[in-house]
Amino acid sequence: MHDVSIVATASILPEIVVTNRDIGQRLIDGAHARNVRDASAEETARQRAEVIEQKTGLRARRFFGPEETPVDVGFALLEKMMDDSAWATLDAIIVSSSSTQGFPGISQQIVAVARERHGALAHPFVLDISSNACTGFMYALTVGKSLVQAMGYRRVACLAIEFSSRCIAYDPKAFGISTLFGDAAAGVLLEPGADGLATIKVTRA
Repeated sequence: MHDVSIVATASILPEIVVTNRDIGQRLIDGAHARNVRDASAEETARQRAEVIEQKTGLRARRFFGPEETPVDVGFALLEKMMDDSAWATLDAIIVSSSSTQGFPGISQQIVAVARERHGALAHPFVLDISSNACTGFMYALTVGKSLVQAMGYRRVACLAIEFSSRCIAYDPKAFGISTLFGDAAAGVLLEPGADGLATIKVTRA
């Protein structure tokens, strides 16, 4: 069984910086949305905002803007990793994301956009992994490696895309969730061989 290498990587960090103070205000606004307007609720939210860094080590996180979509970001990742000659041999796109983008899945929508821009792209295998945001990318990497080794795929893109900011409920009762997560995206391009940036020996998802 031949080796599988990571031949390219890409990442996208959103431009919008959201500070702990911003999160604190959102917690207060969330309390108001639940019609909890007594001073004690607001004071609790403010106190929690002040200790976010102490409890989590986080000073800020990044959010994608309202005009950005998981599909646009996924396509941008592909363009960062591949030159024009690579599209014809892209045999699979696997997307790990807990962020929904309607029907069909994100991977299929990325293919539609990519085919408009790069006519050489044929009909790659597509798969969306959405069951677990924490380990989803490891599942994608495991499947991608198997496609190259067992099925003879020439080039497989594994993308991780998260728009957590659009799923968060800013509620003082959900303090941990609303203070931890931000948005980002990253990807790797897999090919057979051992001449890439890194060789994948073992994956455990």
